[in-house]
Amino acid sequence: MRAFLHLNPDLQATMLDISPFLLQKQREHLKDNAIDYILRDFLDIDQSFLQRFDIAICNENLGDFPTAVNVTADTFEVKRNDLPPLLLRIREIFALYGLKPPDQELFHFNIGAIEALEKLCLAAIPYIFLSEHSCEASTRSCTRHTLTYNHPATLKESRCRVMTNTLSSFLICRLRALPWL
Repeated sequence: MRAFLHLNPDLQATMLDISPFLLQKQREHLKDNAIDYILRDFLDIDQSFLQRFDIAICNENLGDFPTAVNVTADTFEVKRNDLPPLLLRIREIFALYGLKPPDQELFHFNIGAIEALEKLCLAAIPYIFLSEHSCEASTRSCTRHTLTYNHPATLKESRCRVMTNTLSSFLICRLRALPWL
């Protein structure tokens, strides 16, 4: 993050973390930069707060969001309306974004990461960078995706540019100008 901010000195950055310890570590490492630090759970952040930012960088924190474990395949049976709210929400997400349910009987689903990305997209942040390190992941190169989705709350189509990469904090930036965007 230090190199990114050094190369882009005109950024007005805000760093958000749920951990006081990790936020303090970021303050120490980035003490020479003008950054606003916010101690808060990202999932509790209001969408209107996010709308003022031009780029969101989620660097190695997606795996820290709440994950539903041991979700069963029968969650996706159309006739199942007796499910708890969490499983109904998972089913809604799969339908809303056209996700194919896994083939196995039990699976884990990082609903927090999906809801965080959804929140960023609904805030219309033009650039979103997501990265998560995993010893089991591999990628040929950085991949660009454009997601098109219809969200039931707005009933209007939105587009969101998302760049993903497995590189080894959560930083939201208000940009004046970045020549490479």
